[in-house]
Amino acid sequence: MTALHPLLEDIAARSARTDASRVDPAPLVELVRSLRPVGGESPVDTRERIHVLVDVLRSRPQLAAGLRDYVSAVLAERNHFFVYAESGILGNTGFFTELTHRIANRLLPPALDTRFLRDLIEEVFDHDDDAQWLASLPPELWADLLDILGFNAPVPNAGHAQIRKEMSEALRVLACRLAALGLEPDLVRYYPALSQYESPFLAQQREFETVIVGMQKALDDAAAEWPDSAHADVLLDQCADALNRISKLSREAGAAVKLSWHLTRAFQIIARMREMLGLLMPQPREEKLPVALKFFVGLVDAECRRNSVKELVTSVTDLLSLQVTEHASKTGEHYVTRNRGEFYAMFRAAAGAGVIVGFMALIKMFIAMLHLPPLWEALGFSPTTASVLSSCICSVSPLPPSSRR
Repeated sequence: MTALHPLLEDIAARSARTDASRVDPAPLVELVRSLRPVGGESPVDTRERIHVLVDVLRSRPQLAAGLRDYVSAVLAERNHFFVYAESGILGNTGFFTELTHRIANRLLPPALDTRFLRDLIEEVFDHDDDAQWLASLPPELWADLLDILGFNAPVPNAGHAQIRKEMSEALRVLACRLAALGLEPDLVRYYPALSQYESPFLAQQREFETVIVGMQKALDDAAAEWPDSAHADVLLDQCADALNRISKLSREAGAAVKLSWHLTRAFQIIARMREMLGLLMPQPREEKLPVALKFFVGLVDAECRRNSVKELVTSVTDLLSLQVTEHASKTGEHYVTRNRGEFYAMFRAAAGAGVIVGFMALIKMFIAMLHLPPLWEALGFSPTTASVLSSCICSVSPLPPSSRR
């Protein structure tokens, strides 16, 4: 921490300059590197370093103002849309295309784009475990740091207004994407009511458009009334219920990677819309801070795992394995008995099938004893001949239909 004072003084000097066309994020990268745990350090050591940073900023208000202006300038020149609308959410490319894309990015990482906030997050938090140590910091410590920097003020500043406007635009796009997912043929095929009746996916898009327009008016005019988002929450619940129903219905017909991809993506979009809706709507500061911190740590975690092949496979195969398990249980339940009558019925069916199998084995033994020419012996042993004989036997067999599955 000996280099903390010179680093903060350099940041304050950079924030005072107005001639630079772009703000260099290197000091912010260095600041996070000085706070990040090293080796096997415990979270207590990281908290101590944050406490030292808070004490320095509290004792040197000019450094706190410089850091605030510097961070605000870095955020102001970046596009926030993609980090809110896409970070941590599966794309519409499909599983195998995304898998190929991530493998290629692991082999040859793409260049960072200075126009987007998600690339800044990837540059600043470039360690896989950054989200873990950020999440380990207590909310009280975050509140002290934000208060000193002036980011937790009751009256939003220009930076807050920009974040809220870009977040509202991202929310609008997510509502449109969720509506489009609700019209996917793979989902409608399992749940035809989505096309026959009023679809909650289309209804939520119209409701969110009304809510977003009201939000943007309230952001531009402090006297404007904030819209009520209760109905939007209800429509998101209905969308989630429809997705759960589709998931249950699909288990009876087997598992599909494409369907699992659509369901996982839809659930991720709904979760992100709920988070952003809670952050945009006015709430007491003590209630909004934990939600905002969780949202921020989630974005950092998603960007740290943006090119993770393991994360991609896990996110899709979790739902896919559930469908496979459920489908196997539906098929295997024919072999479960609940009373004495069902047990004896299954026993008779199994015994009858055993007689058929034994009879077919005797036939093949008899064919082998005949020492027929190779062609006729091959025909006698072939699966086609066995299936024909089995069909003939089963056609006159008194076995119940359940035993012939």
